[in-house]
Amino acid sequence: MPSAGAIALPAAINDKYNSLGGPLGTLGFPIRDKLPVNTAPGEFFKFEKGKLVWQGTPESIFVVMDSVYIFSVDKIECRIPRSRVKDTLFISVAIAMLGRDTLSVSKALGDHAEGFTFPASTIPNISIGDQEVVVGMYTIANSGHADQGAALRTLESKTRDLAEGAAEVAGKKAGEAIGNKLAENVVIQEAVTAVSTFIGGIIGTAVPGLGTIIGGALGALAGYIAGELFDFLNPNCDGMVAEGHFTGTGQQIREFLGANNRFERVDVSPGADSPAGCGRNSDYSTTWSFTKTN
Repeated sequence: MPSAGAIALPAAINDKYNSLGGPLGTLGFPIRDKLPVNTAPGEFFKFEKGKLVWQGTPESIFVVMDSVYIFSVDKIECRIPRSRVKDTLFISVAIAMLGRDTLSVSKALGDHAEGFTFPASTIPNISIGDQEVVVGMYTIANSGHADQGAALRTLESKTRDLAEGAAEVAGKKAGEAIGNKLAENVVIQEAVTAVSTFIGGIIGTAVPGLGTIIGGALGALAGYIAGELFDFLNPNCDGMVAEGHFTGTGQQIREFLGANNRFERVDVSPGADSPAGCGRNSDYSTTWSFTKTN
């Protein structure tokens, strides 16, 4: 059940909700209190799989179902490993929205030298409404010498926490902008700025270039996550090799889709300095995608 707390529904909305099967029915659990409709008079109540929109009377209530997506990190290309010959790769992926349980997947990918890896790191059945703000992140690390189980658990925890915190501030800021009946592009910019400020506050530096749908070159965010992942007291070649993060609404993701209902992006992650005795500074690229399934 989503961690949104108790939400009171007006009688007419509650009756319609129950007629659709309640929490086990078409819409799932309620996750947001009433918000104004951004493009027309009325209000809407957000549920896991859609929303109920109304204009104050039982007759005016109608159901809007969300689009459902698969988010996947599909391909990793190592042009230069961080270690001398091969990297031992781990990946963590997270998708977060305000009022929802954060979705994530993490896995060990084994040893890889220069060339392609196909991680199949996929989060299916992501229900996204047009006005919902989505924050996603992926992190990829080389950890050949440390406790690999502990490294994977820490990588997942840090990635989830950062995505979840960013989604909370983005969703609240977007909700304020919608409540003030601001234009759609202003709503998104408010959310993006909030995420940039949040991440920048954690890592102690600005986050240049954080946009609506964007991946990132390896930088301070990766350093923040790596700080609790690896023991730098002992010289080794472990460290982050790629990361990406993005912010956007369901409507934007839908508008990015091509004819095959798929949006794909390739991020380039030039690595940070490798310690003495390791290989050259790593150079990775990561291909990720959204695919609409309904």
